[in-house]
Amino acid sequence: MSNMAIEDLIGKNIIDVPYNFTELNSDNGSTTYFASDLNCTFFSKPVKISVVSTDSNKNIETVSTDFKEVMDSEFYQLLVEKYGIPNSVLKSKVIVNEESKILPDGVNVKSKSGTLEECKFEDHPLFIRWDKPKFRMIFTLQYELNRTELTIQRTPDTLNSHK
Repeated sequence: MSNMAIEDLIGKNIIDVPYNFTELNSDNGSTTYFASDLNCTFFSKPVKISVVSTDSNKNIETVSTDFKEVMDSEFYQLLVEKYGIPNSVLKSKVIVNEESKILPDGVNVKSKSGTLEECKFEDHPLFIRWDKPKFRMIFTLQYELNRTELTIQRTPDTLNSHK
């Protein structure tokens, strides 16, 4: 299987992508798929598991994955060198509500709501976002879980050009 950059999946028809996707659900023309045998990279980081969503024509609109570590300053600088200064770097300002409950299967679920404020990378942001002409890239840094989630979405102005 070929190795491709994960952002190159955006806009491609899922049929033309050389990976095996399993359909998870379909709703209002959008379909969500899961793949665990990917051979993609994001910079030097391997991407083995991904969830993708497609439009009604099976063109990939969203790709999500995670990395088993929190983004460090070196990785952040590589992103800035390639994509420029992020459009948004946000951290929690005030936590308004925090809930924790245990689901019937024993899983403990925590949720927080509050306000966000702009910050610098050194301030331990929660979200970092880049808006590029063909895609939007959002990182969610989860310090307590020592992981970083990455979501890449096709930008609204490119949705019509691929249909």
